[in-house]
Amino acid sequence: MDDGSPAKYLQCISYASWTTMGWQLLGSLVVWVFGIGVVAVLARMYRGLPTPDWVHMWFGSPGVKPENQLLNANLRLMQLICSSIVMITWIVKSYLREAPPGIQAIEFLCCMVFLLHLVYALIGNGFSVAYALSYEGWLDAFTITPLLMQLGGGSYLTLAYLRTYRMNTAFVRLCATGVLDEGYSEITLVYIKKLVEFFMVSLSASLRPPFRKGG
Repeated sequence: MDDGSPAKYLQCISYASWTTMGWQLLGSLVVWVFGIGVVAVLARMYRGLPTPDWVHMWFGSPGVKPENQLLNANLRLMQLICSSIVMITWIVKSYLREAPPGIQAIEFLCCMVFLLHLVYALIGNGFSVAYALSYEGWLDAFTITPLLMQLGGGSYLTLAYLRTYRMNTAFVRLCATGVLDEGYSEITLVYIKKLVEFFMVSLSASLRPPFRKGG
């Protein structure tokens, strides 16, 4: 007899469970701690070497922007697009209560973009341990790792919705590169920023799908 309990409405079709999510969080924590250790070793090696000209040109250095902003701007744009895609796929999976192979493939490609951007940020920050310990370093570890674990049978429920933060920072820093100044006026960029923020709020409002019956 149906007692109207929300728990019955939220029975999962596939392999989502608190235990599986716990393993995701543990795996993310291990990756984050291991990554901090690797960055610490690279930081010591990096400090003992002269910084190549191509690093100054394309990556910059702590507190100094790269001389050529093209690579930086393109990675920011890719970060914005892929973070938006992952947000949308998270909502779709929440409603389907499973992760179809097509969505998994899309998220895998987005994760490769996130990793590429992470490497770029680490080089630009001189492999700073402070960056690895920052919220952005933590966010990458706890959003990328579960998506990759999902490919091996992990839960479709992840912390990927936290990439809304990356959506905002990616656009703000894209504007800061100055590459948009030639094609867009300042007021146009303000309107676009407001549109991005509206998109973020709309996605966030969709994070909790309504209860539904059936499994």
